[in-house]
Amino acid sequence: MTAGPGPASFVDPHIHLWDPYTVPREAAARARLLRPLPRLPRGLGRLATRADREFVGDPRAVLRPYLPTDYRDDLDGVPVDTVVHVEAAWPLRRPLDAVAETRWVRELPSGRAGAPRLGALLVHADPRDPDVGSVLDAHRTVDPRVRGVRLRAAAHPDDRVRDFADVPHLLRDPAFVRGVAAIAERDLVVDLWLYSHQLDDAVALVAEYPDTTFVLDHYATPVGVLGPRGRHTGATPAARRDLLARWRDGIAALAAAPNVVAKHSGLGMSLLGGEPVVGVDPAFVDRVAPLVRGLHESFGPDRTMWASNFPIDRPGQPLSASAQVLTEVLGGDARPDALFADVARRVYRLDVPTGPDDPPARSLPTRTEVRRFTLAGQVVLVTGAAGGIGSATARRLTHAGARVVWADLDAERTREAAAEAVPDDEPLCLALDVTSPASCAAAVQATLDHHGRLDVVWANAGVSAFGPLATVDPDTWRQVVEVNLLGSYHVARAALPALVAHRGYLAFTASWASFAHSPGHSAYAASKAGIEALADGLRSELDHEGVRVGVFHPGWIDTRMVTEKQRTQPAFGVLLDSLPGPLGALTPVDELAEVLADAIARRAAKVVHPRVGWALHAARALLPTRPFTASARAAAPEIRRLSGPAVPADPSAHDSPGSTT
Repeated sequence: MTAGPGPASFVDPHIHLWDPYTVPREAAARARLLRPLPRLPRGLGRLATRADREFVGDPRAVLRPYLPTDYRDDLDGVPVDTVVHVEAAWPLRRPLDAVAETRWVRELPSGRAGAPRLGALLVHADPRDPDVGSVLDAHRTVDPRVRGVRLRAAAHPDDRVRDFADVPHLLRDPAFVRGVAAIAERDLVVDLWLYSHQLDDAVALVAEYPDTTFVLDHYATPVGVLGPRGRHTGATPAARRDLLARWRDGIAALAAAPNVVAKHSGLGMSLLGGEPVVGVDPAFVDRVAPLVRGLHESFGPDRTMWASNFPIDRPGQPLSASAQVLTEVLGGDARPDALFADVARRVYRLDVPTGPDDPPARSLPTRTEVRRFTLAGQVVLVTGAAGGIGSATARRLTHAGARVVWADLDAERTREAAAEAVPDDEPLCLALDVTSPASCAAAVQATLDHHGRLDVVWANAGVSAFGPLATVDPDTWRQVVEVNLLGSYHVARAALPALVAHRGYLAFTASWASFAHSPGHSAYAASKAGIEALADGLRSELDHEGVRVGVFHPGWIDTRMVTEKQRTQPAFGVLLDSLPGPLGALTPVDELAEVLADAIARRAAKVVHPRVGWALHAARALLPTRPFTASARAAAPEIRRLSGPAVPADPSAHDSPGSTT
C-alpha cells in the first residue's frame, strides 16, 4: 500500500555541501592527493580505520566535491525546490572559524542551473564557548537565512564506533546546557544528532528549554540495529532486538516533549548495519520499517519530515529511494504534503523573508574571500618581512584582515617595505635578529604588548650562500646555518608559549633544497633540511597543545636572493641550466605569495610550490643515487672552475669572503 500523491515541490531539510579540493575539510589532504585520478578505486575504504569505514561506507562520497549541481544530478526526478544546508564539520582552530563555512555556502550557485534554492542554513556553534553568542551573531550577519544550529553529540561506548563529540554525555554537560540559552534567545532551531543510547540525555536537555524547537536527526542513529557494527554492537539477532526495543522506548520518551520534531533521515548510513541497497529493495524496506513506523507513531505526521542526508546517505541508497521507502512503509498513514514539505517549511521558517534578494553567486569563493573569514583579526608575526616572499605574503595577509607584525634585521628597510606594501596601514614593525634569542623574545613580547595576543608565527628569515664547499668562507657557511636553522629555532622557542595559549599556527620556510640537494648549496641545503626536520618533529610534539605546524618548500623564486646570484655568480647560472625542464625555472614572487597566504589561512601542514616540486619530494629517496645526480655531477666541474680559488679553512688566513649572500 502506498500513500497518495505528494506535494508539487519537496523540501529537503538536510543536505551537506563541501569541496575538499578548495576549502578546509578533514579529508582535504587525501582528496587533493587523489584528485588527479579520473576515478577513485573501489577498494579505497580498506585504507581507512574500521570506525571511519562503518561511518561513511564508501569514502568516495567524501573525497569528491558535493556542490549544488551535484545534488541536482542526484534528484532523479524528485521535485525538490528548496534545501537546508547542515554544517559539515568545518575544521576549527577557534570558534569564529565556523563562520567561514556559512560564508562559503552563501556564495555557492544554489538556485541556478536547475539546482534547488538554498532556503536555510544550520550552522555550527559550541554552546560551551563563552562567546557562543558572538559566533551566532556572526553567522547571521553573514547570511540571514541561518535558522538554527546543528549540535553533534554522537559518542558511543563501543571503541570501534566513530565518535563525533569529545565527551560521552555532551548534552548533560552543565556548560553546554547553559550555553544553549544563547541559541534559544535568538529564536533558533536546535538540530540534535546523537546515538540511540543517548536519548535520555536529549530528553533532559529539551525539558530545560520548552519554548525552543529541537529537531532529532537520523532516528537518533541506533548503531548496529540492522547488522553488526564496531567491536561488538549489534553482533547477534538478540542484541539487535534489544537495541530496537530500547530505541523505541527512548523515542517515545523524547516525543512526549511537544517542542521536538524528528527527521526521517539517515536510513542509508552505514552505521545502522547491513549492506547498501540499489533502488527500493523489499528486504531493505522490511528491515527499516520498524524505525520508520516507530518514529511516525511516536511523533505523528505533524512532527516528522523526510530528509535525504545527502551525500552521506548516497552510498547506502539513491535519493529517490529514501523518499519512496517512507511511502512504502507508511502507506495510507502518510501525509505526503506534511512529510515532504510542510513540516520542514514550518520548522525552518522557509517562507519568512530574509531581506534583500540573495547576491549573485559564484561557483566557488576566491582565495581572498576564504582568507578574509579565517584571518580577520588574527595577529601574524612574519620574520624576513623586509623583502622577497616575506614582504609579498605579508601584504596579502594584511589585505585579508590579519594584523601583521613586520620583523626583519633592518628596521628602517622593514618600515619602508610595510609602507610600500600597505600604504593605508600603520603596522607594528620590529628590528629582529633571529640569531639572538634575546631579540626573538623581545619581538614576541612587543607583539603581545601591542596586540594582546599572537595567533600565527612564520619563521621566514633566511640567507643563502652559493659555491663549492672549498670556495665558501667558513664564517659565511656557518652564518647560513645560524640564520636559517638556528634562527628558526630561536623564533619558535620564543613564540611557543603565546602560540599554545591561543592554539596558534607555527610555520617555517624550508625549500626544495630540503630534499633535492644541488652542488654549490651545501650550507643552504643543510639548513633547509634541518628546518624540515624541526617542523616535522614539532608537528607531532605540539599537536596535543592545539598548535598546528606547517613547512613551506618554495622552488627557485624570482627574488633578490636569487637574481643577485644570477647577476654576480656565473657558476649559479650553470647550476640552473643543468636542471631539467621546469626544475630550473624561476617562479614569480607574487604567485608564491598567493599560495603561502592561502596556506597560512588554512594552517597547512606542508606546501610545495611550484607543484612540480612534489615529484622531487616523492622521489627524495632516489635523488642521491647516481642516475638522478648525473646532470649535477656533470655540472660540478664547471661550477667549481667558475667559483674561484679555494678559501683556507682557517678564516684568519684570508681577507675576503668567497661567496655572496
